Amino acid sequence: RVHLVRFPAGGYKDKLETVTREMMTDYHSRRYTPGRTSYVIVGDADPDSVLEMVRSRTADWPRGCMENPVIPMEPPCPFRRKSVFAFPHPLAYCSASWLTPDASHADLPALNVFSDILGNSNSSRLYEELVTKQKLALDVLFHTTAIRSAGLSGFIATAEPAKLSRVSDGIFRILGKLTEEGPTEQEMARTLAQQTADQKYIICNADEG
Repeated sequence: RVHLVRFPAGGYKDKLETVTREMMTDYHSRRYTPGRTSYVIVGDADPDSVLEMVRSRTADWPRGCMENPVIPMEPPCPFRRKSVFAFPHPLAYCSASWLTPDASHADLPALNVFSDILGNSNSSRLYEELVTKQKLALDVLFHTTAIRSAGLSGFIATAEPAKLSRVSDGIFRILGKLTEEGPTEQEMARTLAQQTADQKYIICNADEG
């Protein structure tokens, strides 16, 4: 209710239509400055030469504003908030989310593992139970997202309208069981293998790029 993530990332059409070139150049001149710029140097480079090159190319840049805008922290939510929307579509959707630690928190890796085991693939608990075995949901995904000032975890599921309430109940039941009992050794091994493969894929693509 107070954090900036309550706004859509793309902004609002009526607000965007009021943006002028002067507003954009003013923001750029204040925020895109040497002190806020990062450089990635790849290859057989001499650090002293690179530093001198960067200094010479940015010497005439104005220093600008180094202060970050103050982002209000979202207070804990002591009760469940629910919204229902009706629209013409043959399928029904349900989703829920809740606050979790930000990107700098030590618990974030554990949350990512929790998400993988719960619902990030066809072999996850939610998918196997609700889609493959019980055939209640058509699709289900669990996610964890974290930025500098907030984190969010939750799920989204698709089902036939008549089955939606059972899908939602099933998700919270499976979520509660994993929270209470923890993951199995097989789930941990599978998640470790998947995350290792993902990191190697990222590194390989970076090398090729």
